Amino acid sequence: MSFNKFIYIIYFVFFSNILLAQSVNKLLKLGDNEFDKQNYYGAIYFYKKSFEQNKTPKISYKLALSYKNFRDYKNANRFFKFAIDNGFKDDKVFFYYALSLKSSGKYQLAILNFKKYYSNHRKDKTYMSKKAKHEIFSCEKALYMSFKPDSIKIYHIDSTINKVYSEYQTFEFADSVLFFSSLRPFYDTVKATNIFLSYIKNKNYKPSQVFKITNDTCNITNFSFDYKSDLLYFTKCNINNDDCKICRINLKNPNKIFVLPQKINKKGCINTQPNIAYLKNKKYLLWVSNRKGGFGKFDIWFCNIDTLNNFGEVKNLGSKINSIDNEITPFYSELEKTLYFSSQWFDNAGGFDIFKSEGNFLHWSAPENLGFPINSNNNDLYFSINSNHTKALFASNREEAFSAEGELCCNDIFYYKLKEIKNDSLVAIKKIKMQKTKAQKLIPLTLYFDNDCPNPKTTDTITELTYEQTYNSYINLIEKYEQEYSKGLSKPEKEKAITSIDDFFYNKVEKEFKKLKDFLGLLESLLEKNQTVEITIKGFASPLNNDFYNKNLSKRRIMSLENYLKIYDNGMLNKYIKNKQLIIKREAYGESEALINISDNLNDLRNSVYSPAAALERKIKIIAVKF
Repeated sequence: MSFNKFIYIIYFVFFSNILLAQSVNKLLKLGDNEFDKQNYYGAIYFYKKSFEQNKTPKISYKLALSYKNFRDYKNANRFFKFAIDNGFKDDKVFFYYALSLKSSGKYQLAILNFKKYYSNHRKDKTYMSKKAKHEIFSCEKALYMSFKPDSIKIYHIDSTINKVYSEYQTFEFADSVLFFSSLRPFYDTVKATNIFLSYIKNKNYKPSQVFKITNDTCNITNFSFDYKSDLLYFTKCNINNDDCKICRINLKNPNKIFVLPQKINKKGCINTQPNIAYLKNKKYLLWVSNRKGGFGKFDIWFCNIDTLNNFGEVKNLGSKINSIDNEITPFYSELEKTLYFSSQWFDNAGGFDIFKSEGNFLHWSAPENLGFPINSNNNDLYFSINSNHTKALFASNREEAFSAEGELCCNDIFYYKLKEIKNDSLVAIKKIKMQKTKAQKLIPLTLYFDNDCPNPKTTDTITELTYEQTYNSYINLIEKYEQEYSKGLSKPEKEKAITSIDDFFYNKVEKEFKKLKDFLGLLESLLEKNQTVEITIKGFASPLNNDFYNKNLSKRRIMSLENYLKIYDNGMLNKYIKNKQLIIKREAYGESEALINISDNLNDLRNSVYSPAAALERKIKIIAVKF
């Protein structure tokens, strides 16, 4: 080889490498720009071109992240492994590789890689450290769940509804019409999300049509029907999804869009996915927001809505439901008193899982994973139950979903059949609900006693008397109370005093005893229907004696009611007390609970014993009932 030829080869290789480096860097920059815009499909294109020219662990890592975010976990796993095998230095690769493995259903490998990341970050208080620690246990539980799937058949709605783009929110009215939101081509150039409807005939879905709300080029999605008020709530975003607001329309006058107030559409954050919920004739708005004051990323928030459709105080649903991760797509079932939502936390099988929690907006049970096959190792969300409670629908990007651009990129609508509620069963459920409502309306329930009764002049805490016995004795003292309270008064004042005594006995003592009987009738019926009931009884006393004496007196009064419960309806309640289906809790209070202006002067019996004010303090209350 001549010297000139050797110089030419060196020159060619040197400048070819410069041109190649420039090309790779340019492609990487283009890929980074698309990644920052969350256009992961575009990022994959440029990163892949870069990797073809320069197979480095850094480029492989960028490509793997893009595939993971695009939900193509098979390719994501391949490129994460390449980056690790070729010495990629940042140990975040183990964390993201583990997440991708989990979403592929490879739980044991995911645990191994979560452990590799967590071992280096045990002392960190970051999201990633907490997440890695949590996922080690979560993957173990997911592996266990995968071995024991429920025998539920999941149906994939055909291409009449599900297209190669994404479907999201669904709601079905009485097996007759399906409403759903979907991303579809708009004017042949722009993709936009709209609400669609499909009529159902002979259990088959007919071709869908747009449920048009506005002529604007925008995204309309995440809807919820307020079926008792003819209102439709939804999220309206501009076409770039960088300006979203929760709105509503009146279905009787759909041309006017009402944007919800700023307390709901808080500025500087995302507010979306409204759901209207009813409980005990109260109406609530649930929605998702990443506003400050939450527990993590996206939390579920709520507020009450009054009869004029005004919005109350905004509150977070609480730490039982919201985690340091994302909680989204809430749906509340009034019939079941159960909240359904999707979360990336708790005992999660991968991506978003659907959970349920029983509650009443004040207290919630621990979230329960719906399990396989309702959940998968991918994203499962937008759960809803149709109006006649025969079908549960949800969206998922599981393997069966149709896709135009890449594996697992897009959601489809799936459903499963709920156990049929026969008419007689439905009536029974409604009756139980009605009886519980009636019982709760009778609370608090107050029962009154004569002075120092039962068993006066003792410090015992027990009595053999029933409340009915003390009540009958008390009612027989009406005339004595009239005489003692009106003694020495002028005629007009005397008549006024007698009227106040009569009012107390008839509108307090007798009326409340009748309420007790009504309450026990409802209680007995509910217990017969295998309902568990817990009641809390609180005892009081007037301030005629010291606190120790009065607390013991309060305990005797509580016991008199318990004695009455045991003999009520020939002892019908006893078996429920013994098997703890009827739970009784007690609280005894002395004079410290009495009003400070009540007389405790033994030389002034008119006011300290016989006055309605003093008589009102000698009582017990059933202050709470829980089912």
